[in-house]
Amino acid sequence: MVLVIAFSGPTVAHTGDAGYHHHNGWMGSHGGAFGYLWMMLWMVVLIVVPLGLGYLFLIRRDAGRETTDDALTVLRRRYAEGEIDEEEFDARRQKLQGGE
Repeated sequence: MVLVIAFSGPTVAHTGDAGYHHHNGWMGSHGGAFGYLWMMLWMVVLIVVPLGLGYLFLIRRDAGRETTDDALTVLRRRYAEGEIDEEEFDARRQKLQGGE
């Protein structure tokens, strides 16, 4: 049904003029420049918009993955650099790992 409606529209529009309508097809009149501009515009829209949305999606997805160190890694680094002693390291490590 949809195909019948889609393909019958041009037939109905061109009845009575032997196939020659008052315009020069989808490219427009006046040499077709305006039609080519519309064609280029839609090509850009149909290519750039999906690429742009895909790029934004990937940026947001990667933004969720933070590269910061977790607390235990920071604690180990501070212990290795001598900022905290072994007693403080063990106490904080136990808290971080859930064992009071």
